[in-house]
Amino acid sequence: MSHPLSDQVLKLDDKDLYEKYTELTRKYFMTTNSAVLNQMQMLLDDIRMELERRKSTKKPNEDIDNLIKVV
Repeated sequence: MSHPLSDQVLKLDDKDLYEKYTELTRKYFMTTNSAVLNQMQMLLDDIRMELERRKSTKKPNEDIDNLIKVV
C-alpha cells in the first residue's frame, strides 16, 4: 500500500530523499502513537523502495564517473 503523500516526497533528488528518510526514521522512533507510526511506516517503505529503485537503475560506476574529471 502506498502512502498518499509519497508522490510529493518521491519527486526530490537523491540527496534530499535520503535526508528525508533519515529525518523521518529519527522521528519514527520518537513517537508512541500507533496511528502515526503506521502512517510513517507506509511513507518510509515508499521512500525505501524508491531509493532502491534509483540505486538499481544507475550504472555501477556512475558515482565514480561524476567525481573524476578527465580533461
